[in-house]
Amino acid sequence: MDQTTGALTEIQGSPYSVGTATAGIINGPAIYVPDLHSSSIFAWNQDTRTGALTASPRSPFPTSVGPVGLTTVVFPILTP
Repeated sequence: MDQTTGALTEIQGSPYSVGTATAGIINGPAIYVPDLHSSSIFAWNQDTRTGALTASPRSPFPTSVGPVGLTTVVFPILTP
């Protein structure tokens, strides 16, 4: 995305197929997308310079029952 205009540019390799994905989460340079049909969660790492995506090692991650959504939990870092 152009930081000044907001214009989007398609990245190499797009579109990325994930079956019956519902919605995903972008967490820093990582992107997670649930796939209800395959009962898996797909994960990619984003190149912060080019925007290109590469599959995370061992992705997709199997789940016991098809995921329908994701959430993130942030744990604070406590220092003494």
